[in-house]
Amino acid sequence: MTSLIEELEKICIKLKPKTEPIRAIKEHSDICEFEEDKRKIIENLIGHSPLAEDSSPFRIEPCNNGKLCLKAHYYVGCWWLKRGEIFVEVLPKRDLNIPAILEEIFEDKEIREKIENAFKFSMDEPLIEVESSISNFLFFAILSFIHMVEKLVQRGIKKGYVEVEENLRNRIKGKVLVSRTVVKNSLKGYDNRVFCRYSLFIPDCLENRIIKFTLLFIKKYFLYNFGFSKNIGRRISYLLSAFETVKEVKISDRDFLRVKNSIFYRDYDKAIKLAKAILRHKGFYRNIGSKEKTYITPFCIDMPRLFELWVWKKLKDELGKDYKIHYQYQVSVESVNKEQKPDFVIENSSKSSIIIADAKYKFNKIEFSDISQISTYGRLERLRKGTQEPLLILIYPLEKENDTKSDSNGCEQELPFKNKKSKLFKCVKLKDFANFCICYVKLPLSSSNSFKKPVENGEGYRDTM
Repeated sequence: MTSLIEELEKICIKLKPKTEPIRAIKEHSDICEFEEDKRKIIENLIGHSPLAEDSSPFRIEPCNNGKLCLKAHYYVGCWWLKRGEIFVEVLPKRDLNIPAILEEIFEDKEIREKIENAFKFSMDEPLIEVESSISNFLFFAILSFIHMVEKLVQRGIKKGYVEVEENLRNRIKGKVLVSRTVVKNSLKGYDNRVFCRYSLFIPDCLENRIIKFTLLFIKKYFLYNFGFSKNIGRRISYLLSAFETVKEVKISDRDFLRVKNSIFYRDYDKAIKLAKAILRHKGFYRNIGSKEKTYITPFCIDMPRLFELWVWKKLKDELGKDYKIHYQYQVSVESVNKEQKPDFVIENSSKSSIIIADAKYKFNKIEFSDISQISTYGRLERLRKGTQEPLLILIYPLEKENDTKSDSNGCEQELPFKNKKSKLFKCVKLKDFANFCICYVKLPLSSSNSFKKPVENGEGYRDTM
């Protein structure tokens, strides 16, 4: 099993990453230079996309010296390029506090319904051996599992046939266990008692036991070690109450082999697979600075989509109930037979004005293509109130406090569509453009004390994988 970097060492002229370990790549960074005659080999090597057929985690662009450059796109994670043989590991370029971002997204029911489009876990693929720390992304698995189980509870948890053995008095139910009846009852003079085995259709089935055990595992070993918010703690407690009639038993990997998939409970299949991945928590967590190897479940995260969802949450918090925010508002353009989807279309309570906003996951960089894109949205008839021009806003992550100065005629330090200062958004009017603003938002960054070391193996879970 080799990494993408190790494969590229055989093909490329020059490797550019300076990261440790060398097998890891930073998102949106240069990877290597190569000659034109190697293009087909590189394209075949990086062609697998973990998210969608029309999206690639890599780009090939001309270099200044006449060679070609391979660059990483805005995807992070670890996934197979060639199953079982070649993998790629891409880390975030900035030291973002992923748990803080995720917690905020998952607080809002409407927003967390969209989170599944931002990442993918491949539980059916072989594990990948990595050397770098990706502990932040355990939160994707945990919060996704909580979200999945909430959906199961809303629809009603599964019931299954469970075999029960009981020493009944003055009645018979199901199958009579003759030998046990003779030994336990007849030989002792209890002629009115019969040992029987029968089936009950109850929630206390294997699938629910696995889910309950996983919830308890998360609560005990991650809730306190990582310090989840009270909101997450309440959600876990609520879910555990829904499984109150399910027995609390120890679960091993052998129990997962006994689970039978059902076309009537497909959501259960996803939750069980994610539970298995969480219980194999060594595959999602390793201590920062550890030199020991780690085996992880392949996953991939679309960082621009994650940024969009986080901005959506922040806009809702900032604007409150006075504004209605439409996410990915779809507009059909019949004249050119295309559809346009602004990230955010914002209306005030009287619907007298429209604001169109696009979130761009680009640090310290405003591209003219972004301005052209949102300007096109501003000319759509469906997004205009008569002759009134909609306010156009581009939202970028803020990395330095003085980043706004180069693009403005004076920093307003407030949202342009709300008459109060914002502690989060820093908005400026873009030079040379009418009714056009750039807003910057500061993403939460990790600190050295962001994480505590969790317990290596959960009590009751026998890690034999």
